[in-house]
Amino acid sequence: MDNEQSQAVQPVEADEETDSSANKATEISEKPPSDEEFEWEEYLEETQTEAVPPSAFYHVEKSLESGMEVGQILEVIHHNEENVPVGYWIAKIVTICGPLLRLRYVAQSSVSLEVWKEISSGNLQPVGWSSQRSIPLAPSQELFNSLKEESSVAEAKKAVEEALLTCHSVPEEALEGEGYTAIDRIKQGMKVEVLHDGDPFSGWVATVLENVGGRLQLRYDTPDCSGEVLWLFYQHYRLRPLDWIYHQGTPWRYKNPNSSTSYGEAEWAALLEMSRDDARHSQLPVSLLLPLPNPDTHHFVIGMLLEVIHPHKPHTVEVGHISRVISPQYFEVTIKPEGCEALKWITYMNDPLLLPSGFCKEHNLTLSAPNDWPKNNEFNVEDYARSTGSLFTGKDMFTVHESSEEIGFTVGNKLECVHSSYLDKICIATVTKLCGHLVVIELDSELEPVPVIRPATSQDLFPMGWCQTNGYSVQLPAKYSPKAKTSEITTSEETREKSADSPGTTDTPSSSGNQLSMWCPRLYINHCCFTGPYLSKSKVAKQSQSVGPGSVELVLREVLAMTINAAYIPTRALRELERSVNESQNIPSSWHPMVFKAKFKRYTTTANIPVATTANGVNDFLSLICQVLQCCPNLWSTKSTGENCPFLCTSQMLTQANPSSYFRGRGRIASNRGGRGGLIYRRKRGGRKRLFVPIRANRLLQPKSLATPTYDASEDIEDDDECEVEEGEEEENISGSEEGIASFREELPQKRRRTEYPDASPGLEPAAVTSDPLQWTVKDVEVYVASQPAICHHAVRLREQEVDGRAFLLLNLPTLVQNLGLPHSSAVSLAQHICRVKLAHFMYYRCDA
Repeated sequence: MDNEQSQAVQPVEADEETDSSANKATEISEKPPSDEEFEWEEYLEETQTEAVPPSAFYHVEKSLESGMEVGQILEVIHHNEENVPVGYWIAKIVTICGPLLRLRYVAQSSVSLEVWKEISSGNLQPVGWSSQRSIPLAPSQELFNSLKEESSVAEAKKAVEEALLTCHSVPEEALEGEGYTAIDRIKQGMKVEVLHDGDPFSGWVATVLENVGGRLQLRYDTPDCSGEVLWLFYQHYRLRPLDWIYHQGTPWRYKNPNSSTSYGEAEWAALLEMSRDDARHSQLPVSLLLPLPNPDTHHFVIGMLLEVIHPHKPHTVEVGHISRVISPQYFEVTIKPEGCEALKWITYMNDPLLLPSGFCKEHNLTLSAPNDWPKNNEFNVEDYARSTGSLFTGKDMFTVHESSEEIGFTVGNKLECVHSSYLDKICIATVTKLCGHLVVIELDSELEPVPVIRPATSQDLFPMGWCQTNGYSVQLPAKYSPKAKTSEITTSEETREKSADSPGTTDTPSSSGNQLSMWCPRLYINHCCFTGPYLSKSKVAKQSQSVGPGSVELVLREVLAMTINAAYIPTRALRELERSVNESQNIPSSWHPMVFKAKFKRYTTTANIPVATTANGVNDFLSLICQVLQCCPNLWSTKSTGENCPFLCTSQMLTQANPSSYFRGRGRIASNRGGRGGLIYRRKRGGRKRLFVPIRANRLLQPKSLATPTYDASEDIEDDDECEVEEGEEEENISGSEEGIASFREELPQKRRRTEYPDASPGLEPAAVTSDPLQWTVKDVEVYVASQPAICHHAVRLREQEVDGRAFLLLNLPTLVQNLGLPHSSAVSLAQHICRVKLAHFMYYRCDA
């Protein structure tokens, strides 16, 4: 197994599991301050420590490179006044400075002409680009002025011919303008082949779910989208380009991953063909992937003993033995951890997790006893070898790795490290010991840390500040609180003392009651509630589950900062909050504007947003945030409700609702946008859970459980005594899709009884709409999409593109992927829903016409 601990992270399928994972997250660090308030420099100063130098993390340094190297050559295109290419010349890269290149034109040694060019200018192309377009080799005017004579031009062309034979061209992907580094060029939705953990001769196609500074969250492609999720850095040897397994041939083969539902070989083969076809249009750039390492030849024989770091529990070192020799390069290792079943995997001699016999004794590490050793006896590896008749392995049989000290690690240095049990969490850590090419690390985020053993070259180790640079949450030290946080928050007793000491405060309204108090109670984030189109439910669940008590301004500032950080795109959420709040006419004059920052990739946005300053404005402020971000009003509350949301949104995110409702589920909630009042609740009995099948695979993969459900009009109409209505202010400008809500109960069932419908496609249900989608405005489309949890995160994007009803019905999968730039997996879900809206249009409105 690989040394990056990339075991699967199972997707959360129930709110109970989400709540459990959130509790585990708080066990790692229960501090309410967010990671944005954490200052590395301050932490190092207070702990009197230093950080591991950035040069020790080769994979991170490599991820910041543009794919170009000094000494590579490219073509510089010359244009005339009409911007038509008239010639090109070969230039060599001298210096790389972000998006700028310092180039030297290739010519005889007596001519040295250098220029600065921008990569995205369009004037730079890989070698061979001009010849394919019949553009002649000709010097630019400035180069021609340096050459002066025709004979010099001939010598320069001869130098170009020599450079073409001896130098390497810049990769084509590096000049496409999609980004300058791997962080920018690897996009969500791209496909890549992944070799299985523990079996390097088999693999499957996976999709990029997230790119965090080159650390990729991947999910194996399965018919029901239930493939295991794993984290790998993009330079990991397990990542292979498109069709790599196919072209390698035997012994490499495609092997389908585990799935929550069993499928036949024909279904897996059809999915594989579809995934490989999709990968041809959205494959991960080949130039970014490292070639498969060429393992050294080993001299192991079956039965030899060695010492192995447990691949899934890197805090233990186990006794292993060679159980099978596969080839001169590959072999199988078996360990028998105490109290567990035997674990086997295929590996090679260069694996840094493999250690020679006696390594633990030499470096004072504990060697765990195997499960076939008597429990009451102290473990002795020599006695164990004699009892099993095994041979020891020596140092000369293993690859010599660069020592951790030579790489740059020092005992006591600080760094960031992936948690061995929760691979989506990165913690602040300390180097406690150096053992050859290994480092022993303790996670500062744990109250009782267990030493973790990692290779110094592990791609699960990162330099100081890596998480903050890439906008990813870092687990704070368990025994550290930022000074700024503790010094700014005052207690209620201190507030009363200050009020008593200040002259004339007894007559001011702020001291007359709780309503104008400056003290805010503890606020809870109910992560089980509906999060709307802006906020990521997984990010919300990972955050601290409460903030406060403390000063109203400080607590609400932390609330808003956490909310912005939990957005799919934090900068977009911040801009929407700034626009909506500043345009609102109901903001009290007592609210104080505060500066907020949001980071997304390499961009930072700053905004001024008013924040309540007294206790009586807390509920209004929370309501305003939820209203702007179109999430459940109970998402932030003074009470922790868990799954028992007072607005019943928890049970409503699993089934279909009408366009005016906030949520899906067994009931429906319609709300005006004026505040928390005016809620209408209807209970809907029945429902059916459908298995998600990609549209393009419908013809190939027909799940056995899919069937067209029959319609029962009684499900949409219920007695008035089952409805509870609270009057509230209604929005002045009501869109066309919202006007028909009141008449939806009576009109839609009648339409269904008087109308003959064409047969729907298998597994496709018409969407519940209250007006003709063809007549929807841009606002109607946004409201409808925002009300559908499966596609709600696309609402803002569609509004920005000014998509009305007619355009919405014309959208298809290629348009969503190629023109709107949506990830393929996300575009499939939206395209499937658009098909359902089309079906509703033809069934309910086209028939009437």
